[in-house]
Formats: sequence, structure tokens, C-alpha cells
Amino acid sequence: MAEAIWQATIVDDAGNVQDGATVSVHRMEAGFPLALIHIDRAGTEVKGNPFSVGSDGFAAFHAPGGVYRITATKGAFSKTWDYVAIGRGSEIDPGSSALLDTASDTEVNEKAPERVVTPDVLFSPLVPATVTSSATPGIDLALGRKFRLTFDESFVLQLPTHCAVGDEFVVHFTEGSGSGVTAGFAAGYVGSDEELPTINTGAGERTRVHCEVTAVSGTTATEVLVVAAGGLWGAP
Repeated sequence: MAEAIWQATIVDDAGNVQDGATVSVHRMEAGFPLALIHIDRAGTEVKGNPFSVGSDGFAAFHAPGGVYRITATKGAFSKTWDYVAIGRGSEIDPGSSALLDTASDTEVNEKAPERVVTPDVLFSPLVPATVTSSATPGIDLALGRKFRLTFDESFVLQLPTHCAVGDEFVVHFTEGSGSGVTAGFAAGYVGSDEELPTINTGAGERTRVHCEVTAVSGTTATEVLVVAAGGLWGAP
């Protein structure tokens, strides 16, 4: 999906270019976690966050549509932009029936799909992110707050990254056709009733686990509370 760009020359109040300044981009939400940003409009090449500007003080990055806090620092200089709206809506003329095709940036005449808001967790994306099945699957909260994992092999769910204390997320687990599969949580996950839930017990079974980050080191969780675990879940 094509992403909008934010760009600016970092200067102080007197207009002096702040070459080499460090720029950080955070999601404008509880805990202000670092955002996932990209070098290219297509969103295929991740850009470091924070990042440093060059001798011209010029800063630029692409990001998914949303509201951000952007901070630039250099020595005693510091400037913060709050509630920075980044998105492609401004690329469309008011009243136009044409929308930008997110794949090709060509105009197509069709109605935009309505955003579906689900009640299970704050900041839930329209489509759950897919977690890659492996022995140690990871959760990256820069991708959203709802995740889908179908597994055919035993695994241990790892602690989430790009997160802050208070972040909530949901993982939808579906057990595949494998036999003798076991599923568990990495150290740092704790159950609300002192016992962690069992994730599925047979092929095709589904479980939804709702979690809250309760401690972090940097942007990686060190403790996650499993708030609730349910049985079957419907299509999000």
C-alpha cells in the first residue's frame, strides 16, 4: 500500500539549519511508541527510527496513515511537532469521486470501503496482521493491534516489540492440521489468574487471546498480562 510522505528542513527558531539532527517518529497514543516508517512510498524499505539528517538538515520519511509525534534534537536544540496527520487523503481534490489506487497510484472510480471498528481492542487495524508461523513467532505492534496466527508446528509466542506500557493487542490463533502440536508463551507473559491459558487442543480449533503490555525495556516488552482468553471467534 502506498504511503504519504512527511518532509521538512530542521531549523531552530532563528532559521539556522540543524545539520546532523536526530529525528524520532512516535505514534500519537498512550506511551508514544516508536512508529514503523519507510524510505520509499511503496512501504517496502524500512527506515531507521530514530534517524539522523544530513548536512542540509532535510528530513523525510513515509508512513501509514495516522497521527504522529515528530521530535528533532541536536545538543540543546529540541523541537516537537504533535498531532501530525500523515495520510493520502490530502492527495485527492475535495468533491472528487476518484480515489488513488493504493497499488499503482492511478485514479479509479469506486467507493472507498468503510472502516470497520471492532470492540475487542483499541487501535485495531481494518485487517489483522498475519504472524508468520514459526517455532518463535513475534508480535510487532508497529503493524497494528490485532494479529492472526495459524500454526501447524509447536511454538512459543515471543514478547511484542515496538510497544509501550499500556498497549493492548489481540492474537487470533488457529490450529492447523498438525498432530502433537504444543503452544506456549515466552517468559514474561503472565496470566491474570496466575495461570496462562491453553492455546487450542486440536486441529481446526481457534482461540483469541487479549493481552496488555505492563513493562518494557526500550521498545520491547518485558512483561505482558494475558487479560482474557476466549474460545471460538468470528471473522473480524
